[in-house]
Amino acid sequence: EVKDEAFKNCFVLDDLEISSSLEKIGDNAFVGCNQLVNVQVDSSNQSFMISEGILYTKDQSEIVLAPNVVSSTINVLPSVKKIRSNAFHNASKVVELHVPATVEEIELNAFVGCTNLTKVTLPFIGTEVDSSNSFQSVFGANLSTSLTDVTILQGTKVNDKAFQNVNTVTTITLPTTISTIGENAFAGCSKWKNI
Repeated sequence: EVKDEAFKNCFVLDDLEISSSLEKIGDNAFVGCNQLVNVQVDSSNQSFMISEGILYTKDQSEIVLAPNVVSSTINVLPSVKKIRSNAFHNASKVVELHVPATVEEIELNAFVGCTNLTKVTLPFIGTEVDSSNSFQSVFGANLSTSLTDVTILQGTKVNDKAFQNVNTVTTITLPTTISTIGENAFAGCSKWKNI
């Protein structure tokens, strides 16, 4: 088992080999490991697997970690139900991110440090469908200044201040199921042209 935050801010860690016997990786186990560029999983491991540089649980229902070397366009697999906190921490090479409606939970700060994102498709605003979290809750305080295009796939409401000060985005596409828009939901969104 790798405990919660076990390798937090381990700046020299650049290569990770997961043995056949590892069964659990705790929350934020590798957060801040900004030099981590290579993750390998023993083929006989029954808990984890790697695909296109992204570490998944073996059944591909969770994204655990996506080190800094992931490609510029990420299409999350439809089997994924959960994206863990800080999974894409500092994945600065990601430019486009597409998360399907099959994902049920995106933990806080899942995409923190994805500073070059220009286009993002998310299943919902915040951490789950109709959650009280804002759009930025899954991106952390430093939302990409390159982000211009946002698509939300499902939900019935846009909470108060949901997109407040998300001021680089020019286009947002919301689902037709939205029936409620809260106070100041788009306050400070000065560059938006299309909603």
